[in-house]
Amino acid sequence: MSETKIIDFHCHLGRWGFPRVDDLIDRYLKIMDLSGVDLACVNCIFFGNASIGNDIVASVVKEEPNRFIPVAFVTPHYQDDVIAELERCFGELGAKFLKIYPTYYQRPLDDPGYEKIFKWCSDNKKVIMSHASEVFETNKPPLVDRYSNLADKFPGISWVMAHGATGGRKGRDEIIEAVNKVPKVYIDTAGSLDTFSGFETLVSNVGAKKIVFGSDMPLFDARNQIARIITSKITEKEKKQILGEGLDISDKKGRLHLPVNGKILNSFGRQRDKQYDTYIVHNGVNIRSSKGAPVRAVFEGKNQYRGYSQGREHT
Repeated sequence: MSETKIIDFHCHLGRWGFPRVDDLIDRYLKIMDLSGVDLACVNCIFFGNASIGNDIVASVVKEEPNRFIPVAFVTPHYQDDVIAELERCFGELGAKFLKIYPTYYQRPLDDPGYEKIFKWCSDNKKVIMSHASEVFETNKPPLVDRYSNLADKFPGISWVMAHGATGGRKGRDEIIEAVNKVPKVYIDTAGSLDTFSGFETLVSNVGAKKIVFGSDMPLFDARNQIARIITSKITEKEKKQILGEGLDISDKKGRLHLPVNGKILNSFGRQRDKQYDTYIVHNGVNIRSSKGAPVRAVFEGKNQYRGYSQGREHT
């Protein structure tokens, strides 16, 4: 497993008032190095005004762009600003997916306050990570019903149930049912407290491709979380898939770095052109960046071409 590239899908910036939580970047990087984590997807959810936390994430990613992946955060309490903040996060700041935290808002996932957020994410085919269950809820519906309703209403969203590999048999059975019956629902392993046999049962029932590794750093020690995976009685291929290695490029949709920081002018694929009121097909993603901005590869491979076309350099 030493050659496996590990992507931690669930990490935090910010202290949260816990004395044991330390997010100083040099220490964060040291923990990542000791744990074998190559890339950490970081969010900052500890501010009522989400833009403050998103700016903190952006500053850390700017400092260490090869180690940290930005994750957006918004709240339903700022309805007038939420779309502009989503566009800023996924455009200018290069966020790869959205983290929401219903416990903070005391609003379950099917609350009308999320309508505007979810519609934008569905229209733009984004990934949303949220807790599999919230402790404040009473009389909550089964997970399969909740996610089926969300999938019907917002078909463009892929959902990741955070901490989906925790809990006892009842919670695990409910998660397995939801993942197997709703196609675009996944699980992350953050803060996993389940037994080894429970985790193995989860893998055997939903498949490794439906599970992504998350540690909940710095709230939890990533080494313990990784050890639970690599010592479980699952195949080496399954371990690599969960930890982020051995995936097809299609499986990394929404989790790849942008090649350069900037504003996304268009997405890949077929879209309506507002100026000419017709559909056009984009064979790539156009990004407007500042002059001299560094450009990096988004995936391992071989450079096939570098040159100029229509006055622009292409690689």
